Amino acid sequence: MKNRMLLLVLCTAACQSQAIDPASQSAPEVGEDEAAAKYDASCVRRHKRCTTSSHCCTGFCSLETLSYGPGQCVGPQDDGAYCTRDAQCKSGSCKDSVCAAQVTTCGDIGAVCSANDQCCSGRCELYSVYVPTWHHCTELLKDGAYCLTASECQSQVCEDSRCGAKACTPLGKACVGSAECCAGSFCGTFAYVPATCMAPMPHGSVCWNDSQCQSGRCSSEFGCVQAVCSAAGKSCANDGDCCAGFCDTNTYAPVVCRAAMGKGGWCDRDRQCQSGHCVNYACSG
Repeated sequence: MKNRMLLLVLCTAACQSQAIDPASQSAPEVGEDEAAAKYDASCVRRHKRCTTSSHCCTGFCSLETLSYGPGQCVGPQDDGAYCTRDAQCKSGSCKDSVCAAQVTTCGDIGAVCSANDQCCSGRCELYSVYVPTWHHCTELLKDGAYCLTASECQSQVCEDSRCGAKACTPLGKACVGSAECCAGSFCGTFAYVPATCMAPMPHGSVCWNDSQCQSGRCSSEFGCVQAVCSAAGKSCANDGDCCAGFCDTNTYAPVVCRAAMGKGGWCDRDRQCQSGHCVNYACSG
């Protein structure tokens, strides 16, 4: 009986001496491995025993990849080693339980391709439509280069089979549409001559749309008018400047907008009358 108790005491002492006590481990010698610089008394350094990766200063506990012990703190593994997660591999990639180099999903410049989406650059140059191996990934095209689609160009713009937006047409040059003209101008003509890019026109000029006027407001009846209509009593140049009523130009007083007149009021145009009818210089009922 005494012998059994002695063996039990010895076994207990031996087992306790083997228990993991991270705080009791001495600091590693400088240069032992890269974990030495990160050693802390609260964690286990490389090649020391562990039961979980949370014990390890760096790397992971080998028990994650082994079904038997004892476990050791180890660093990321080379390609080909067994793994259960990406962090266990030097490549940062664990595929089908094996550490492997990360696979590029697109082709580098010069790689054989058959479509633009197979190239990292986004462009597959078709050197020959008959020989597939002559199709290679190339850089996107610079402005001015011949192109078929916008996706081939660095600017993502392909106009008239050239990369990059076309230069705008300056004032006085022939045009077909206002989209060709430089910002702030429009394509138009007011005579029997070819259309040219023109600057917006001043108040009172004939116009067809707002973009042709300096004020940005075109009246189909009065041409270019002021940007904001005038209320009664406010200055005006023509009826189109007034929010309602008419512009009283038949006076030596300041020219201002006035309310339309009732029956019998003197008039020389329909807009001056509430009825909208001016007959023999008098507003009709």
